Parts: sequence; C-alpha cells; structure tokens
Amino acid sequence: MFGAPLNFLPFLRFLPSYNNKLKSLKEAVRRVHEIQATLIDECEKSTCVDSRLNLVKVFQLQISEGKRQHIYNMDQLHYLLFDLYVTFTETTMCSLLWILLYLAQYPEVQNKMPQELSHVLQDKTMEGGDFANLHYTRATIAEVARNRTLIPLGIPHSVSEQICVDGFTIPKGVMIMPLLWAIHMDPKFHKEPEDFRPERFLDSDGKFSKPESFLPFQSGKRKCIGLSELTTALDFTGICGVTLAPKPQKLIFSKI
Repeated sequence: MFGAPLNFLPFLRFLPSYNNKLKSLKEAVRRVHEIQATLIDECEKSTCVDSRLNLVKVFQLQISEGKRQHIYNMDQLHYLLFDLYVTFTETTMCSLLWILLYLAQYPEVQNKMPQELSHVLQDKTMEGGDFANLHYTRATIAEVARNRTLIPLGIPHSVSEQICVDGFTIPKGVMIMPLLWAIHMDPKFHKEPEDFRPERFLDSDGKFSKPESFLPFQSGKRKCIGLSELTTALDFTGICGVTLAPKPQKLIFSKI
C-alpha cells in the first residue's frame, strides 16, 4: 500500500521522478519501524497481567516458546505490525474521506442519517449492537464503498489447477487479480451503477441487504477480516494508487 504504483511496477524506481519518492518512502518506513520498536519495548517491560493480551504480547509469548522460529521472530513481528498499521490507517482514512465527500454532495442523504440515529438511539449512547439497526446508515456506507471501490484491484491469487473459463484456458500457477471496480460498476449487477443511491442496499422492508456482487473487502479466502455548485466544487476522480483516495477537498462542518 505504501508503495502504490511501485509495488506493481518495480522498474519505476529507476526513473528520476520516482527515485525521490522512493527515498521518502524508505524514510517513512524507517520512522514507522522506530515507533513499532518503542511499542514492542513498552510491551516487553510491562508487568501487568491481563486476560485480554494484545497482539504484541501474544506474539512475544510465541517467540519465547522457541517453536516455529521461521514464523515467530522479531522481524516477522515488525512486518506484521507494519502491515496492520498501513492497512488499517490508510483504508479507514480513505473510507471516512469518501463518506464525508458524498454526504456533502448529497444533502438529502446527509439529513436522513441523523434522523435514523435519533430514532434508533433515542437519548442513549451508541453500543455495538445498535449499528445493525441503522439500516439506512449502513446502506449509505455500502453505497459509498460500491461507488468508489476503495481497492479497485483485488489481492493477487494463484491458480492451483489449470481451468477453462468462458473458453479461455488459465494455466496452473498463473497470478490472477479480480477487478472489483468492474463488478461494482457492472449494470448487470447494479442498475444505473454511476448513480449514488443508498436505497439499492435496502430491501422491500427497508432493511439493509447486501447482494453477492458487493465485494468491498476483496474476494476469496484472502478477503479483509476487517466504506449543482457542489457538483462543480467537489472532485470525485480520486488519486491513483493501490487504495483509491479522494483528492483534498474543503468541507464545512456544523453542529447538529
């Protein structure tokens, strides 16, 4: 994710324009590893006993047992923390930015969401189970994720056996990458896909409904475990990269 095009086109590193970007990337990675080293050191020095051990503690326990050292070692711990940091921060940030941008573009949708929140929550603080009852809110988040597929090109998979699909032979060992954006924008699966309509994710009873053609968290076993003046003022083009991020916009926030 951090490398964006460099991840898929390694030869770009030899171009002058990308050489400086690569240096900045390496410096950013170095700083992240310094933060991780501090976190790991704090966990090692911590003496508190908690039944809910964090990931670092659990990994350190596995290292101390000395089993499967090719998996459980300090290098792998750093790689794991880095993957988690990059994956969660970038995708979460981009999801929130797209949601805010669409709410600014569609004020009628923006008005419906707080109305639903007030109706479902009443005067209480939101709890984990409440989100399941926020059907329109969930539909809005899903429609943003469909209309602006966060990771347009899916995670690479490898063909385990030679197969034939629609007359095309795909040899064993070939790498395939699902184009999730094409699925989300295919009119066969989503009527008038260019339109922003949260209602497409609501059934006849107004309940949230997720079709099989909605794949915001990738596909297969490696999917994520883990969304007229205004028209001219807001740019929905996005910035090229592994993650589709919106271009910087100026939004005005007001208290409800």
